Order: sequence, then C-alpha cells, then structure tokens
Amino acid sequence: MTALGFMVEQALLLFGAWTLGYHLCLLTAAPAYLAFPAWVFFYALGCFAVRPPLRKALDSIKRQKALFFGAMALGLFVAVFTSFLSCPDADDISYFHRALSQLDVMGEPFITTHTQHNAVGLPPISPLHLSTSYEPLMALLGQYCPLGPLWFYQNAGAALAGFLFACIYVLFYCHFGIRGTLALAATVVAFGFLVLDGNVHRSFGSFAFIRLWQGKAILSTLLVPLTLLLAHRQLTVPTWRHWFHLFLAGVCATGLSGSGLFLIPLGTFASAAAYAVWTLRPWKRLCRIVLCGLAPVYCLAIVGAFVLGGFADVDTAVWDKWESTWWKNLALVVDTKAALARNLVLVTLVPLITLRRRRGRFMLLYSLTLVGVFGNPITAPWVLRLATPAAFWRLVYLFPVPFCSGLVVGFFSRRTLHWNLTCRAIAVGAVVGLVGLAWTQSTFADTRLKLPHEHKLPLGPRAFCEKASPYLPSGAVVLAPERIMWTLGLLRPDIRFQACRKKETLHVFRAVGREEEARERIRAQHLVAYGRVSDAHVAAFRKILNDTTHVVTVTYYANKVARFAEPGGFQCTQIVSSGRYVLLSVDKLRRASQ
Repeated sequence: MTALGFMVEQALLLFGAWTLGYHLCLLTAAPAYLAFPAWVFFYALGCFAVRPPLRKALDSIKRQKALFFGAMALGLFVAVFTSFLSCPDADDISYFHRALSQLDVMGEPFITTHTQHNAVGLPPISPLHLSTSYEPLMALLGQYCPLGPLWFYQNAGAALAGFLFACIYVLFYCHFGIRGTLALAATVVAFGFLVLDGNVHRSFGSFAFIRLWQGKAILSTLLVPLTLLLAHRQLTVPTWRHWFHLFLAGVCATGLSGSGLFLIPLGTFASAAAYAVWTLRPWKRLCRIVLCGLAPVYCLAIVGAFVLGGFADVDTAVWDKWESTWWKNLALVVDTKAALARNLVLVTLVPLITLRRRRGRFMLLYSLTLVGVFGNPITAPWVLRLATPAAFWRLVYLFPVPFCSGLVVGFFSRRTLHWNLTCRAIAVGAVVGLVGLAWTQSTFADTRLKLPHEHKLPLGPRAFCEKASPYLPSGAVVLAPERIMWTLGLLRPDIRFQACRKKETLHVFRAVGREEEARERIRAQHLVAYGRVSDAHVAAFRKILNDTTHVVTVTYYANKVARFAEPGGFQCTQIVSSGRYVLLSVDKLRRASQ
C-alpha cells in the first residue's frame, strides 16, 4: 500500500467509525458524549480488521518521492485555496444548526427535532438528515477550536477535504494507468476543470471547492469518484481489504449526506454491471461481482429501515415542487447542449483513447450503465419518482466527468507514443475547444475572496448580526428576513425564530398539522422583509406579536413596521442599525390603568 492509499484508508476508517458510533447513540438514545468512546471502539475494530500496513506505506515514500511530495504540495495548495473562498449557502442553517444546538446538551441524546423555530416538537426537515454524522462531528470537534465550531466547520472541514482531493485523484489516475508526474498533471487539470465549471448553481464545479465544507459537496466531489476507484479495484483484485474499503465508503456516504444512500449503491451497481459486460463471461467471476454489489449494504439497510419505519408516509410535498420532467431536472446540472456534448466526449471518447483497452472500455461501460438506469426516457421517469425531483438531479454526479477531464494528459502517455506531435496537438485542442465552448462563467461568479480566519457568511448580514448580537439575550425570539435569519442562527444558535426558510417552515409545521400557523409566520416574515402591506400580512404580523411576550424584529422598513405595530397596541424601539438593516424591539403597550 502506498502512503497516499494509507492516508485515504485512515480517513475512511476514522469517519466510518464516527458514523457508526453516532448511529449507535442515535438508535439507543444514549447521551451524546458517549459517541466519542463508541468512535474509538469502532476505529480500533476497523484497524484490527484491516491492520493498516504503516511500514509498507512509509517504504513507498522512498520509492515514489516525487509523486508523494507532489501530491502533498498539491493537497496543501487546494486546502489553502478553499480557505480563501467564500460562497455563503443558506443550507448551512438546515444542516448545522441542530449540531450547534447539541453542544449545550451533550449529556442528553442527540437532538432529533427541528431547532430553529420558537416551537417545540417540530420534526426534522427529513428523517434522512438525522443519519448524517458529518455536521455533529464538525461541531463537537470545533468546540475545542479557538475560532469556534462554525469556523471549524466552514474552513477546517473544507481544507481537509481539499487536501484529500489531491490524494484521491492521484490514486485514481495511478490505478487507471496514468502514473508518475502525469498523474499529478492530470489532477491539476481536473482541479482546473472544477474551478472553471460554474455554468449553473449545481454544476460539477459549483458543487466542488466553493462548497467543499458541506457534506453533500464532499460526497459528490470526493467519495463518489473514490467509490468508483474502490469498486474497480475490488472487481479486478478481490481481497478482504478492498471489499472492506468499499463497505466503509458506503458507511461514510450515509454520514455525509442523505443522497449517499442512493448514490453509492447505484455507483457500485453500475461498476459491477460494467465489469460483468466487460468480462464477457460474468458467471466465471460471479462471486466478486455479487460481493461488490453487496458492499453498500449499510446504505441499503438504512433505506430499508426508513421505509419499514414509516418513512414512506412522511410529507414530501415540499420536495416535489422541483422540476418533474426528467431531462429538465437533469438540466439543473448540465444546462446547455454544449455542456452535454462536452460531458459526453469526456466520458466516452477520452477514456477510450487515453486509457489501456480494458480500463477504457470499463469507463465507457460504466457511463453507459448510468445512462441505461436514469438517463433515458424509459427508466428515468420511474427513477425520478423513486428518488423525488429534489434529489434526482444529483445522480449526474455519478458520471466521472472531472476525472475524465484530467485524462487529457493521457494524450502524452506511452499509449499515444505512436502519435506524432500534430495528432496530439489536434486531439488536445479539440477537447479543450469543446470545453471552452461549453464554458459560460466561472464558479467565481458568485464567490468572493476572504481571509482564512473569517466565516463563509454574507458580508452585510454578518456585519449587522455581529453588531446586534450583544443586544440579543439567550433565547430571544426574532422575526427577520431569511438572509439575516440564517446568518444570525449560525452565529447565535441559542436564538429562536418565528420563521426560517419559507419551504422549511411550511414543511415542518405542516408535518404536525399546523400549516395555517406556518403561513401566518411566513406572511409576517414577508412584511418585515419586503414591506408588504396587504391586510393578510398585517394581520399575521400582529398575531405573531400578540402570541409572543417579546419579539425582536429585523427589517429594512423600520418606519413601516412601526406604523403597523403601534395601532395594534405595540411599541417599537430601535436598538441598533447597520447598513440597511434595523433591529427593533417590539413590546406590548401597558394600559394607563395599570
């Protein structure tokens, strides 16, 4: 085993062990702090199962100094690169707020309810979110960081994932025959592709480095290609260690994102199917094919548990409002014909030309299997209904587009030595030209640079929240626009809100039969956010004030809000302002007789 492989194996063991420990505490309702000894136990069990060959890993450094230190340098560069990027994402409040709230109650079981509203007993936005262990791990480790758990989650997590990106992709290229300095060059090309691929919000590049602190981005950028590598290795060289690594990838997927519950099993199935077709006589290698298909059994077990436990009866209406036509749904990732043509060339022609015959055919058959599962008008509608429109588009990340973009350097490998320089230049120019035609904007379009010690939060709301925070006591109830809500909620997880993100508020209240209350909260939020003056908005705003002893309001329209509140028997007091935001304290007026 190489040193790079050893580090990737340790990452799988560590996070897989944590995920198992977290799930054990979640199922048994054990105190949250017991997840740490469970983590140590499962890690020791995993090390005993595979017995990591540290000595062999160290010896490999001597044999491959240039490759190892080159990968280390590239990994450090990517890690530093991510720490200077800021692309704020409101999804953080949905994923991380529950983990932040857990830090104050480590002696109690892990929280399984919604934590943002000033209402108790609300369900999580999805039962699948409860299975993700990545955010609790970042919060628990981040509490020991001087810069706080939010910084640790957004910056240290992204830096570690960026470092592993270089290790995984160098291993990926080496495994498929692109070795030495060409493997480093291919990784650099793949990195450049992901940096430039920002055509739409959900493109491969937009889901990579600028959001690499989130579990869903780590899943699609790192774990999906790693699973393809591990599956191919298990199919071609079947050993207990290789199968266990593939099993751990499935465990880690459940801890990163709910999407991992179907992405990893489907990717493993596509690998096994491609290998079965590639070998021409699959019955002779039936055992390894079946074992490969069984490796993500942990993902399948969790899906089965949710279904048998009533997950099928959970309200999913909020997720069904996504594009319901299968090809339009996939267009959320690949939006133009040029981008589609680019991806098709990268995953079909480039592997066939640059990789050795068997490996090139495997990559082609793998992509064709994915097309046969969800990329055609016959099976795609059925898969879309099964996965829901909110998750179906993520299946596109199973295609090895970033990996194949780096294979362009294979035009300069031994396989193409018989080509003259003109042929190589034409081939590279054709691929680069096609990528250029598909490119419309970089991922930096919605990204700004920041200092490494800063949070990945919007500038205006962050400045206001930092200024207003001293005036907000613990447990304060705030009515604020969405952008302020999720920024303040991350900086101050002890604060509760009348309304959070619109769809989320509607979803969690509808799940407990309080849909009308949710709509009233949303109308009140719209009034302070946009100054809407319909009777329904004013009535909802006053009802919120009547039902709550003391409400703190953040608004753009201080005078208008006061004009609506005071006739209803409330007094608005301006506390602080920053930029275009104003913090108001709204209290019920006392009668003169009192």
